Amino acid sequence: MRHSENDYGNGSGKVWRGWDAAGTNAHHVSPSISRKALFMQVNTQDYIADDVGTGGATNPQAFAAFNTAEAMQKVAQFYSDPARGAGIDLYWVTSFFIPWPGSPIDYGNGDGRPSAYRYEGLMNYAAQGQIPTDVTGGTLITADLKYLRLVGANNYWQVFPRREGVLKRCLRINRDPLLRGFCLLLFMSRKSTVTEIGNVHPFFPAALAVTDSRRDENGAFVFPVQMSEENPILYSGAPYSPAQFKEYLWWSTAHEIAHLLLGDGHSPDNTGTLMSTRVFLSNCVVSSEELSRMDVKNRIGATR
Repeated sequence: MRHSENDYGNGSGKVWRGWDAAGTNAHHVSPSISRKALFMQVNTQDYIADDVGTGGATNPQAFAAFNTAEAMQKVAQFYSDPARGAGIDLYWVTSFFIPWPGSPIDYGNGDGRPSAYRYEGLMNYAAQGQIPTDVTGGTLITADLKYLRLVGANNYWQVFPRREGVLKRCLRINRDPLLRGFCLLLFMSRKSTVTEIGNVHPFFPAALAVTDSRRDENGAFVFPVQMSEENPILYSGAPYSPAQFKEYLWWSTAHEIAHLLLGDGHSPDNTGTLMSTRVFLSNCVVSSEELSRMDVKNRIGATR
């Protein structure tokens, strides 16, 4: 960890030493033995801002407000709030992001890309109407139907496993086995698929949790570059302002972390709660029903 003590914890002001990914001591907020605690490992994609790129769908002004430490501080403060939150102290440690090393993809005639799971270039969101959907930037590739058509299913599944296997691989390779009891959260830029004719389409949601696999392949994702672009495409609204983007980013981060405590369930009958529809985190509450389902002891994807 390479930040000051003020970057970490739930704001209590106490510090302790340990959990240093670089091999040296670092400051942390001290956990309380009298309260429930949730420990998170948080990895942010290197040079994530470089993936914003250019194009009508981009929102660089909003994305410029993205800050990992600020987001985790806001989420930790929300979780620890005894009135609006869950009464859970959330602690986190940052570690180095490790990209999944994919083999090159060759479609023939010199067409392809250096890594199966990494693409840089033109892409388009699938949307109706006259909303600009073009982006020239960087993204994670999770499926490639053009490659499937070329090599056949047996060879394809070796590269792109079923059921969001690329995302699970990202979790597995980034998980630090020395961080006992920690769940994993990855901040990455975008996720996209390749169509049969080679078009690249980013796809939503811009945040998700994997909770249906083996322990080292469970965890949470937030794609802040993609989230900064979502409002015109998903909700027919104006592009997010920096303040709006941060609020939805913080709520989405808190929401996906909650899935690691209570599984896949949502709260469709509630509005303004953590597990219902999107809301500003500053206006959000954890309902009593949601709180009753949160299981800190048996959290999903924690290292053992």
